[in-house]
Amino acid sequence: MASNDAGLYPVEDRVLLRLIEVEEKSAGGIVIPKQTQDNENMASVHGYFVAAGVEGMKRMTEHGLQIGDLILFAKYAGMVYIGKDGLRYRVMNVTDVVAKSEGIFDSSFKGRQPLRS
Repeated sequence: MASNDAGLYPVEDRVLLRLIEVEEKSAGGIVIPKQTQDNENMASVHGYFVAAGVEGMKRMTEHGLQIGDLILFAKYAGMVYIGKDGLRYRVMNVTDVVAKSEGIFDSSFKGRQPLRS
């Protein structure tokens, strides 16, 4: 994941992340409607760090983040683009990067947990 195949090159304090693709079928083989996929993509908060402008790269390396890292970012940060490789990318301000992630976490509401006393 070290190469930038998107054809997008951020400037200044911007960073480029490759978004996680949403599956078109569930694990059980059920086709997920396009509207549901679009909603999930809008709420996506994970992506792979691909490139950054000069200031963006400086800020990312100051925090120990490297190209190829899985990044957690603000829910509606930046703008989504399709790269020349056909994949979805998001360009955003470096300040919208929240954390390095060790895996993809589901942030959707799963139901209320009982309080333990």
